[in-house]
Amino acid sequence: MSGEGIHNPSDLTDVEVDLAAITAALVVIDNEIANLDADLVLVQNDVTDIMAVTDALPTLTTMSGESTTTVINTEYDLYINNAPVGVYRPIV
Repeated sequence: MSGEGIHNPSDLTDVEVDLAAITAALVVIDNEIANLDADLVLVQNDVTDIMAVTDALPTLTTMSGESTTTVINTEYDLYINNAPVGVYRPIV
């Protein structure tokens, strides 16, 4: 007998090509995930900015009352109604 020992006659060239293609695809997927993470950071920054504005909106106050003023020797009673613009909708 010629060639003693373990011998595998299988040709793994196709498997190695497939593994190389899978490795290349994984590199592309990793890059896309990195891009998605960067996009999510930008979206989170926008959400934080929007929340800063919307969280401030429910803080509305009103002022009303009466005051007396004199203009050229004539007294006037003034009613002040300084209601805030917008609708107060409390968020729990």
